[in-house]
Amino acid sequence: MLADKGYDSQQVLDAVKKTGGEAVIPPGKHRKYQRLYDYKRYNLRNTIEHTFGFFK
Repeated sequence: MLADKGYDSQQVLDAVKKTGGEAVIPPGKHRKYQRLYDYKRYNLRNTIEHTFGFFK
């Protein structure tokens, strides 16, 4: 699941893990411990959003 920092909550991360998925969500600044995420895959999300925005 690709999502922005707004979805960085433990509930969301647990739900994605429970369904067998992988969360690619950058950690918010509120996190005491910053966890790692796949920056290249997250950057793909930005490209996709810009492409859909272009077609609107």
